[in-house]
Amino acid sequence: MIREVPPPEGTAVSPAWQGDADWVFFYRAWQGRGVFKACCAGLEEEGAGRRLVFRLGRIKGCLPEVEAAVGRHILSLPGRFLYCLITDIRRGTGEVVLSRRLALEQVRALTWPSLAPGLTLPAVVEAVYPGRGALVDVGGVRAILPPAEMAWGWVADPRRVVQPRQVITVRVRSVDRAAGKVLVSLKDLQEDPWLTLADRYRENARYMATVTGTAGDAVFVSFEPGVTGCCRGVRDSPPPGAGVLVQVTEIDRTRRRMAGWLVKRLTAV
Repeated sequence: MIREVPPPEGTAVSPAWQGDADWVFFYRAWQGRGVFKACCAGLEEEGAGRRLVFRLGRIKGCLPEVEAAVGRHILSLPGRFLYCLITDIRRGTGEVVLSRRLALEQVRALTWPSLAPGLTLPAVVEAVYPGRGALVDVGGVRAILPPAEMAWGWVADPRRVVQPRQVITVRVRSVDRAAGKVLVSLKDLQEDPWLTLADRYRENARYMATVTGTAGDAVFVSFEPGVTGCCRGVRDSPPPGAGVLVQVTEIDRTRRRMAGWLVKRLTAV
């Protein structure tokens, strides 16, 4: 198990780490080459190079830039919980020297053999990109969470689904060990709304919906997350986000589409 070292005093969570107990943990981790996770507190200049710093209770963690294993993106690491492995202890100066590179090598060696399609496991969101999805960490291995796998239906902005540093549960969709690529899904752990659609919708009935977009005389609407439809022949298209009443004329479960015509735009209460 990888222990998560709490942030220093003065933050939202106050640690119970004090005095010799701090050193006991780090000496054991050093001798046993144990990996733990700690929050990076900042970046310092050190001679000709730079180093990441960690506030581990009253002990300072120092991680040289060469051991960060992140290249030119080192500025993105402060504020994130990182895998760490102790390479040296400097009791006289109250510091421990850390390596993210060695920690990742050790963790990935355990994670890669266990990854397989269908596996459900926790993940930490590393970064979110509009229109492109998110990068998540699954046991030291970086995985891709595309917008299409975030939820049933269209995801216009991935930032409304997940946030950096958020802990989520995902299911592995595919593993390409040769290319070092892993694809994961949030959608696979959510109920497919189309499986029970007949309980909620019928043809030749009217339902409330929300406009998601327009194209020419077509208006695209969402009846609920994952259930969308199209209304054609609309002359004055309502803007995205507007509430509308739709007369459903067709429900195509094979193609997962609903079609109809726009009855009226609803007035916000």
